[in-house]
Amino acid sequence: RKRYLRGSYFVRQQSLATLDLGSNQLNNNSSFAPGTFDGLGSLATLDLGSNQITSIAPGTFDGLGSLTALDLGYNRFGEFDWTTSQPKTIALGAFNGLESLTELNL
Repeated sequence: RKRYLRGSYFVRQQSLATLDLGSNQLNNNSSFAPGTFDGLGSLATLDLGSNQITSIAPGTFDGLGSLTALDLGYNRFGEFDWTTSQPKTIALGAFNGLESLTELNL
């Protein structure tokens, strides 16, 4: 199981159409910085469901203009972070640039 992703991790995967990272215990401490998915311009389906993701920052999905389906279900959005006294959330603009997106599972 992959527990972290670094920026430009997929830079040589230009023809990849489907990426399933579901159920990998991915979280915000080690993944999903802007640029994480650089190089995946042909990606149509991205499954990030059933992880431990608590928030999505603007720019996370930059370059994924061909993405039609995004699964973020069964993560930890909406929980309250007692250390920062802030709700965990999806930032305004997190989905900017996803013009082809027709299916979004939260």
